[in-house]
Amino acid sequence: MVDTFAIGGGAQILLALDYVLAERDAYFNLPALREGIIPGAANLRLHRHAGPRVARQMIFADRQVSATEPIAALLCDEALPAAGLDEALARVAAMLDNPAVVPNRRVLRQAEEPVEVFRSYLAEYSLEQVRRMYSPDLVANLERGWINRRR
Repeated sequence: MVDTFAIGGGAQILLALDYVLAERDAYFNLPALREGIIPGAANLRLHRHAGPRVARQMIFADRQVSATEPIAALLCDEALPAAGLDEALARVAAMLDNPAVVPNRRVLRQAEEPVEVFRSYLAEYSLEQVRRMYSPDLVANLERGWINRRR
């Protein structure tokens, strides 16, 4: 359930969940490029959820998606008023409390993202992220945005 926002890692977690409820004023975004890094597994998964164009907009252009935008239906299952979230959560929990959910989830995940695809992606991601971590532009960005704040 997203009650305010899902940014960065929070937005990435949504891509692995079976059902997502969001408060109507909530939003989603991936600010990693602005920070100078790669947004974890979002590059692997986001295009499957929101399509390649929206994935590029969110990753390259820091696009923020409001829970009430039509495109948000690709990131969350329901956008509700805050007052309706608890009731919806109970309803969804009851729906997912079925012994057949687990095996269905297992085969769906295998079809969507075979383990070898995930391993291969993480190997490439790790190499690229290490390159980014020691790049001059990222170090300068950190100095500008974080280190100098403490001085």
